[in-house]
Amino acid sequence: IVLVRSLRRPLKPLSSAGTWWSRWWPTMYRPKTEFTADGNGLLDALTDAAERVEDDPTAITEHSCFDPAYGALVHFGRTGPAERARAAEVVLAGLAGAVKGCKRALSAFPSDAELAEVRETLKKTAFLASRLVQEAEKATASGQAGAASTARGRGKQPPKKSAKVAKGVAELDWAEVREAVVVQLLESAELDLCALWGHRAPDEALVHLYTAAATAVLEQPAALKGSSAALREALWRLLSLAAVRYGGEVGFVGAVVSLVLGYEHLPHHLAELMRHLLDEHQAARLVAALVQEVTALSPQDMGVDSAAPKNVAAFLVALAARAPLMLLANAELLLDVLASDAYTLRCGAVSAFGQLQIAVAAMPTPLPPEVADAASGLIASVVERLHDTSSFVRARALATLSHLCESRALPTDRFGPVARLGLARLADKNANVRRAALQLYARLLEFNPFCATLRREALVERREALCAQMPAGWRMPSDEPPAEPAEPAAKEGEEVPDEAKATGEAAEGEAATTEEATGEEAATKETPPDTEPASDEPSVPLPPEVAERQMALMLLDQALGLHEQLSSRLGDVTNCLGSQTNSDVLEALRAVVAAHAFELDGAAPAEMLTLVWSREPTVKAAVLDAAQEVWLRPTSVHGGSSAKAAAAHTVSVALGLLELVSSANAAQLASLEEVVKEWQAQQLLPSSLHALLWEAVKGEAPELAAGAPPSAALALLNMASVADASVLRCKLHVVLSLLRGPRAPHPALAREACVAMLRCATAGGATVVEATAVSFLRSIDELLPRPPADADAWFSFAEAAINAAFALHAAPEEWCGALLRQLAAAAFPDGAEAAEAIEGLVCSGALGRLFFAVGHACIKMLEHIEACEKALARRRNELVEQEAPPAAAKKKKGGQKGAADAGDDHLAAELGVDAAAAEANSDALMALGEALVRPDGLIGAWAPLVCHVCSCLELPAPTRSAAVLTLCKLMATSGAFCEEQLPLLFTLMGREPEQAVRATIAVALGDLVVRHPNRLEPWTDRLYSQLRDSDVRVRKNMLMVLTHLILNDMVKVKGRVSEMARCLLDEDPRVAAHARLFFSEFAKKGSSPVYNLLPDIMSSLSSDESLGSAPFREVMGFLIGFIQKDRQCEAMVEKLCARFAASDAVAYHRNVAFCVGALQHTERSVRKLAELSKLYAGTLTDDEVHAAFVAIVAKARKGARAEFRTALDEFEAELARARGEAVDEAGEAAPPAADGAGEGGGEAARLSS
Repeated sequence: IVLVRSLRRPLKPLSSAGTWWSRWWPTMYRPKTEFTADGNGLLDALTDAAERVEDDPTAITEHSCFDPAYGALVHFGRTGPAERARAAEVVLAGLAGAVKGCKRALSAFPSDAELAEVRETLKKTAFLASRLVQEAEKATASGQAGAASTARGRGKQPPKKSAKVAKGVAELDWAEVREAVVVQLLESAELDLCALWGHRAPDEALVHLYTAAATAVLEQPAALKGSSAALREALWRLLSLAAVRYGGEVGFVGAVVSLVLGYEHLPHHLAELMRHLLDEHQAARLVAALVQEVTALSPQDMGVDSAAPKNVAAFLVALAARAPLMLLANAELLLDVLASDAYTLRCGAVSAFGQLQIAVAAMPTPLPPEVADAASGLIASVVERLHDTSSFVRARALATLSHLCESRALPTDRFGPVARLGLARLADKNANVRRAALQLYARLLEFNPFCATLRREALVERREALCAQMPAGWRMPSDEPPAEPAEPAAKEGEEVPDEAKATGEAAEGEAATTEEATGEEAATKETPPDTEPASDEPSVPLPPEVAERQMALMLLDQALGLHEQLSSRLGDVTNCLGSQTNSDVLEALRAVVAAHAFELDGAAPAEMLTLVWSREPTVKAAVLDAAQEVWLRPTSVHGGSSAKAAAAHTVSVALGLLELVSSANAAQLASLEEVVKEWQAQQLLPSSLHALLWEAVKGEAPELAAGAPPSAALALLNMASVADASVLRCKLHVVLSLLRGPRAPHPALAREACVAMLRCATAGGATVVEATAVSFLRSIDELLPRPPADADAWFSFAEAAINAAFALHAAPEEWCGALLRQLAAAAFPDGAEAAEAIEGLVCSGALGRLFFAVGHACIKMLEHIEACEKALARRRNELVEQEAPPAAAKKKKGGQKGAADAGDDHLAAELGVDAAAAEANSDALMALGEALVRPDGLIGAWAPLVCHVCSCLELPAPTRSAAVLTLCKLMATSGAFCEEQLPLLFTLMGREPEQAVRATIAVALGDLVVRHPNRLEPWTDRLYSQLRDSDVRVRKNMLMVLTHLILNDMVKVKGRVSEMARCLLDEDPRVAAHARLFFSEFAKKGSSPVYNLLPDIMSSLSSDESLGSAPFREVMGFLIGFIQKDRQCEAMVEKLCARFAASDAVAYHRNVAFCVGALQHTERSVRKLAELSKLYAGTLTDDEVHAAFVAIVAKARKGARAEFRTALDEFEAELARARGEAVDEAGEAAPPAADGAGEGGGEAARLSS
């Protein structure tokens, strides 16, 4: 077999068979008559030729038959439909007759002259048939292209030529004739051509005619899209015969390589061709040579078209799936592809290795030695690409490992190493890689070969039980693979190859920075477990039952290793739930669900509930589906199962939900309420579950007694009632019975009962019966003053009780007065005065409960006043609407007078009469709020005591906390009281030792700013100063409050935004992440706020001596990234250069120079920088400042125009000159670092000296 060793450039397709015509067609047999497409005699000549060829097939060799057929094919695209049909009829009849003639000649003993005549007939008819295939396919493709362009032309009429071609092809019906022509060509190729040529090889040109016809069909996507299996088989056989039987290997290899490179629809079909060659002709060497030529092509050899590497990659993957043994025997060729510069080729090689591993796993065991040896490094080659510099290759490697898991092709001893190395990509900087890593996490769980649950306790118990059954003296063989050298790490900062940009892939994948690979992340090869060291004595085989237990122990050890890797990465999966990328969130949800389903230690599906508030519809829908999968699992209910199984399923669902409610925090409970509301609206909660929960509330559910607190069950029913209040209204007597028992209920259960009554009172439809409301109010009147069993739970119970009382009582202010008197009686013993609180004559716990009730009653009364005012306004509007019809009739009678009145009303509306009325209503409400805290009022009478207790540090922290919260509520009610107590509040913020109290004040300050913005405006600087609090919770709350206020334009940013920038360096990652989120959202506001504030932030941070050089650069590097516009960059250069003169400190100059260098400079900004050189010329004596400007010039020089390069040279010379002058003026090479020079100043001075 002749092999093409190297192809320096892609070969041209061989479908142009006209070039082969001149190689072998004798000059004496050229057409004597030249026919044209517009000639009138072509159709008649073709008709005569068809009749003659039908009677005598050998007549095709005569000029009277050959010439018109040849002329019709030469002008096939311009001839009419009748000429095309006649030409095809002549060619088919001639080729069929030639084949019959050849068969008759081969069956007899013809003379040399007869053989020559038969050969000439075969060559002419084969040429015509090959030319017919090529021209017909070309005409079909041009007709489809014309139709497509017509569709894109919005109804424009196609050119007449395109219409003629399309009509002609349709008349010919080439879709049906194509298969007949190819079959006829195949029949002629299957003849014993060597015998026809006198036991010599047939003419090379004839062989190429067969190849050209087959490739012409393959080049057209439409020809193969709806083709039959018979046509494809004929094409494979035609190409195979030309290559294998008749010595056309070189042409075959060139044709296939060209097809692979040029046509994206062919890789899978050509892989089928390779399998045909291997199965039918055992042409392994030919296929290997072809693969060698394909893999030896470099990206430069493939041309500028980026589709060629993709086609090669697809061909290798398809070939690995269809001919795995052949590619496995030549695996070194794929290793060469892995070293290619084109990332698409590396992706294809990785997928090909995965297909080979799947094929090897499907083979019967034991594998032949040569196959096992060749397959030993397949998984290692895939794992090695997890550290590739291209994010596309890393993502493909992870996807391949996931595919291996799904195909059950990953060996059991590889699950642990694959999890360790693959899941390390969860921290990758590229979103596609993280998504693939999350998918791998779920696949490792779902397709693990060990057991249906990976709960560590169960695995350890099973292992200990098996170890106890092993014989004495038995020792487990080591199953750790030998250590291997670590994979070289991807260099920090390397980018994805340029091919990624040429394909138009996502921008985030074009420059992915990979983490440095450690020795722990070395690529591991698939090696069998180590065995015991050989001893002098011959090894004794273990009994079958012992061998089975030993194998089970090995599997359990591997399962424990997988569990360890998956559990250690659960934190990374949970972090992805908070990602800003939707793909991260969606895949993390699936991974969390899988971890919960396999009972992985540390799996916390409750973390995903907060995503139900996401604004992305896809994320919210995914959360609801995931929650349903985790806690409802409705498949066992609706599958026609027995009643017993359905009841067991209901109990399981109830236990899971009750456990969730009992362990969830406040945010998760609020999110769960939204989820349960959606479930109830979609009727996913069956009535049997409601009934079981009500039994749990009454304490009559023995199957739930182990973990079913009644408060949790009632909380779930309250959540469902948000969507359907009838869930509670049908059982209100049960709710009342919870509050009227002989023993006081737990405050948590009492709180849920109050919430249930509130839901029934505020929901639409029927109202609560008066007798029921009276009974409920009497019950809470008895419960609230009692000393609670759980002091912390009492406050939530009191809040819910006061809320329900305001919804049910006709005069809630009277009820509040009675409640406060009862609580005061409990707080102050007989004879004690309020002023004696600090002397220990009062109950501190009761005093805290009193303060809480005072504060919450104040807020609820303010809400009640606003609700009453709204109701009155609504009633006034209704009365106005009722009087409108008579007024309209009067206006109609009045004629023009009515029109004048209407004009006056319109003018009054324009002048703001309605706005004035609304403002008057607001002032009236504010006046009522002020009245609430008057000294003689119900609430204001307690204000002095509240202020006194807030500043009394001798009292317990819970009491002070309740007093501070009440103080903030009173301040929110009255503006005058707020302004009066602001000094006290900020004093408490500075000296209060309890972080919980300071955190409460931080949140309350945000409410006060919204309520009284003008009164809080002078205290804005004090708000920012709280960002430096020593407690993380206080800083986090203050940062969230300021974020809300700034983004909603409630607080002016001013010059203290540098305090927000310092939060980017906070030691707590949550605070730093929230600061990054703030600046990301802040940059989206109009007028480019980050750009406007950047110089001030730079100056403020530079003047902070506690901030080093590295933290400063980290903060400013992040903020400068928000300057994207060229004009902003140019203006920022001017602003920053003007700041050089603001200080003489070297550290300050270095900071400004760093900011200038961090900008994304354009040609105009660099020119502006050169123009302003006088502003910073004196600072160039410092090495770091000078190096920053030199780096700007070096970066701008890359890809610069010739004219701009000249300007850069001048700028660089100016920098050198200015530096020299500055040094001469200073009298030394570099001045010593001044005070506050920052990090690196001493080192720069030493380098200069």
